[in-house]
Amino acid sequence: MILHSWSVIQGINEGAYQKKMQIRTFFSVNDLVKTLAKETHRYVIVISESKIRSEKLLYDLNKQDIHPVFITQQFSDTSYTFSTIVLNVNSSFYKLAKMILNEYPEPSAFVAFNKDSIPDKLSLEAFQKAVTEQSVKEFVFSYDGDMEKCIGEAVAGLHKYKNIFCTSDLVALLLMKKMKDEGVNLSSYNITGCANMKIGEYFKPSLTTIGGNYYNVGITAVEVFAFLHKRKPVHNLHVNVESEIILRESTSLNINTDANTTVAAALDGDNDDFSGEMVDFYGDEPINKIRIIEKMLLGCDDRDLGILKDFLANKTYEEIAENQRMAVNTAKYRIKKIENQLKVNGRNEVFACLNPYDLQF
Repeated sequence: MILHSWSVIQGINEGAYQKKMQIRTFFSVNDLVKTLAKETHRYVIVISESKIRSEKLLYDLNKQDIHPVFITQQFSDTSYTFSTIVLNVNSSFYKLAKMILNEYPEPSAFVAFNKDSIPDKLSLEAFQKAVTEQSVKEFVFSYDGDMEKCIGEAVAGLHKYKNIFCTSDLVALLLMKKMKDEGVNLSSYNITGCANMKIGEYFKPSLTTIGGNYYNVGITAVEVFAFLHKRKPVHNLHVNVESEIILRESTSLNINTDANTTVAAALDGDNDDFSGEMVDFYGDEPINKIRIIEKMLLGCDDRDLGILKDFLANKTYEEIAENQRMAVNTAKYRIKKIENQLKVNGRNEVFACLNPYDLQF
């Protein structure tokens, strides 16, 4: 799963618009093959992080003489033709782990490892390299499709470790929420995520994470697609997009953390018969709740966030409009847009959706 697939797709849309290219979306390999059967230039952008599904897609697409451009994928040496745009988080994950372990050389946990996820595998390798070099004990908690179970097991073992490295921001936020709910003092731990979700900036404590420009990943995917479209024979292109470490309040490092330091859709639908063991991220309710909030935040500008802050403070529409210097109808329109994005209706349902995460705008 790509937690920031929405930002990636926004980048793809913008890149295609700039190049005056039409975007077609496919969720089935069969539909894709039928559509491209009569076309000369046969390339497709693929968003998928499942190792098993991606390898099957690579085989099926090459068999049909279609060249895939995978986003965030890395494959072992193979004779198949494909291109990649990889957000390089592995080195940043290792550097962040080393920074924390150098200051706090204590037992550490890696939370929500999914063996079918290529990014999880790379992050785990970075984590294990760092803890081995520091000679501290490691704990690995696997995710088998039940996030509440995984988080519960990690929280139950809090007495065993000091540092907690999560496979994603989403996992870290669910973990911290669970810790808060159980009265745990979060300042006693160093907790990190990965992916720089917007919601992590507003959570308290704000989340230390590894960030990347996912929008730029989408733009880059279109650039690669356009380059390949002009070339014959086919070239394999592999592009790395660098990530950065963003230090915030959830880690107690001896530095200033007052501020941040700094197409085609997934082809990942359920219509094809894939063998192998995969984890269905999208069916997990806690994950979906945060994904909905994240998508809403990505669609908000500064004025929307100001309106949302006033709305959550129980201000009337008239007070919100006066405070934000806009017409009352404009305030109502923007609030309704936020409600629609959250799939709720009314102030009470907005509260119920957002309050459990203690977001501060």
